[in-house]
Amino acid sequence: MNKKFVCYLDILGFSKMVENNTHEDVVELFRKFQFVFLFSFPDSLEKKPNSDVYFPNYTNIKTKSFFVSDSILIWSEDNDVNSFANFTKRIGRILNYAFVEGYPLRGSIAYGNFTYEKSHKSPVNEGQFIVGNSLVRAVNMEQKTAWSGCVLDNSCNEILDMLVFNTERKETKKLSEHLVEYNIIAQYPVPMKGKDGTEEINGFAINWVNPMISDKLNLGDFENCFTRYGKSVDSCSVKTKITNTKLFAEYIVNNQKVIFIGTKSNGEF
Repeated sequence: MNKKFVCYLDILGFSKMVENNTHEDVVELFRKFQFVFLFSFPDSLEKKPNSDVYFPNYTNIKTKSFFVSDSILIWSEDNDVNSFANFTKRIGRILNYAFVEGYPLRGSIAYGNFTYEKSHKSPVNEGQFIVGNSLVRAVNMEQKTAWSGCVLDNSCNEILDMLVFNTERKETKKLSEHLVEYNIIAQYPVPMKGKDGTEEINGFAINWVNPMISDKLNLGDFENCFTRYGKSVDSCSVKTKITNTKLFAEYIVNNQKVIFIGTKSNGEF
């Protein structure tokens, strides 16, 4: 079977952003988002010869992505433990950079069968299709959550429960325990949409809160990330998402789990 790690992300407030801006402005905003996305995608930046400018280093990245309007699909090219650790860190960077730039994302990561294929291109069809139960699970879980964040679907437990040896700390634990200790993921009561408001499920979520997010909390600038570019916060559901996202960020900050993006403190498994 062709099993992959798959992340489905949705740009919150995208419809209002489209309605409240000209088409030309929306195109420019989306180009800006793609730049932010591609800048956060690699594991490192490198300085080009005879230049003081740093560029993304895409060497040895075993991850692909696909955009359709406000939907972003990201998947791994393999399914080993190190790939999952790097995949979750990459999603954390994407969530962080996008949020800071005013593009709050909501998503889920699932594990399962996945196929992306290019074939039969014609004048009326680009000849691409994507299919897999991992995508279905990621989309279904993403749509149930009530925040800006990314939850790990239960299908990831097969990987999270694996016993792995950490060469940096010289110890064997479940992968989930390693990732929590390194603040890559957090065990958290994830807010879910319910009949009578927000419900919670105890699960694992991507940790995307870095010092820049902490500063936004301190300066009262957190909500601005949800309202930028003409997005609306008039509805109760949007206000709930903002509150739940803020609670998660405060939990990370208060428990000293803030991440420092770009550091090499993840060990090898």
